Amino acid sequence: MNKLLINIKSIFNDSRHALLLFFLLVLGTHFLDFHLYVIIAFGLFLVDWRCVKYKSFLLVLFFIVSVYISWIFLDLRIFYQMELAKQVLLPGMLILLMYLLGLSLKIKKKKHAIVSDKRIFYSLFVFVISYNVLIVWSYFTIPQDNPLSGIGMYVCFPNPYASSNINGGHLISTILAYYLTLMTFLLPLILFYFSKFKKQGFYNLELFTLLALSVFILYLSALMGRRTVVVLFILVFLFIFSIYFFEYKNIKKVFISLSVLVTLFYTVQVYEAYRVGIPETKGIIVTENFIVPIVEYPEARFSIESIPIFSKLAHQGLKDSRFNWWEKSFTIMLAYPFGGGYDEYVAPGIKLTHNVWLDMGKDLGILPFILFFLVTILHIYYLVRIFFSGYIENLLKYQLVVIAMGIFAIMLIEPIFNSDKTFFAYIFFYFGVVSNVYVQLKNKQETSLEEA
Repeated sequence: MNKLLINIKSIFNDSRHALLLFFLLVLGTHFLDFHLYVIIAFGLFLVDWRCVKYKSFLLVLFFIVSVYISWIFLDLRIFYQMELAKQVLLPGMLILLMYLLGLSLKIKKKKHAIVSDKRIFYSLFVFVISYNVLIVWSYFTIPQDNPLSGIGMYVCFPNPYASSNINGGHLISTILAYYLTLMTFLLPLILFYFSKFKKQGFYNLELFTLLALSVFILYLSALMGRRTVVVLFILVFLFIFSIYFFEYKNIKKVFISLSVLVTLFYTVQVYEAYRVGIPETKGIIVTENFIVPIVEYPEARFSIESIPIFSKLAHQGLKDSRFNWWEKSFTIMLAYPFGGGYDEYVAPGIKLTHNVWLDMGKDLGILPFILFFLVTILHIYYLVRIFFSGYIENLLKYQLVVIAMGIFAIMLIEPIFNSDKTFFAYIFFYFGVVSNVYVQLKNKQETSLEEA
């Protein structure tokens, strides 16, 4: 009887996880962005409601409630305008739901460790993967600007810019970069831990497809001149490279990989230099005494600065005027402690600070700012404890850390809460997973102490 109950519970858990992956995949497509009530209703059946007792959930709940309170204080129309009420209430409910789903995720345990597996990997990344698949689909099926530029792309899913006749109907490249950034991180992660992913049940075709998608997304990011994507990709690559080197000390494999990349790059450079040095005869001038050939030296087709992203980095570096807006935004938040500073300018013609914490404080007041800051600090603390724990498998740590490197950097320089609340909700799913792993870690440590 007990065995039967265990089997039923296992089937139920597997089915719930499959439905969770489907939920995240659909959410990542953005087709239901204007019908959030459908996806929220579906997601409520996937929550393990026992996780509402966690202290971290209560903090997130207080944060969401503070946002609602501020909004009511600023605009009483929320009580009698149904469309406005939906625009305010549904995203908040989605954010809270996503955090609960992260807490509900079943974390696999093996012997004395908390480990990653194929289910956890796709739980963390399927939202991003589905979005990027549609980006590639849009690139090949919808006539695009040629070449792509910083303006952005036309996309096949609902685009508020197109419906508002803004940006020529392109989805702005900065919003695209939220998702492109995290997708590129799969490239170094899979390259360096290919064999580990294979042991977790991934197929070769599956891994090579993800690698190809990551490479193509990196290419699209370079065409659009997305410095954030490329710089964060390089940082994550160096992080995983360093970890891999110190973990395995496989110097031969590391240097072979680097040598191949450097050799390919310089082979192209040398060939172009050689080709440029060979003149092409375009014609001749014949006179009575001599013959003069008309020659032309071809221009090199390959130049590192001919790629938009490298041209942008070469001319602008990492400098950005938005860092100078932070102090002004903080001053505005103090001047409007209960919110309402959204119409104030932080620079000529600029209202958004492009910092998710400060934009939230400027628009909604000090209380949501403080609570969201506390939510962030709490989950950074959890992540640090996870990273330095010997109870957690390294590959699980690295997946959580590289996502953190992406989302925290993006939150520092982009107004995510204002521009894409679906991605903001994904961040809270990630926070929920981090909190979930930390709770499992804490329980594991307490059990070990009792056994000792």
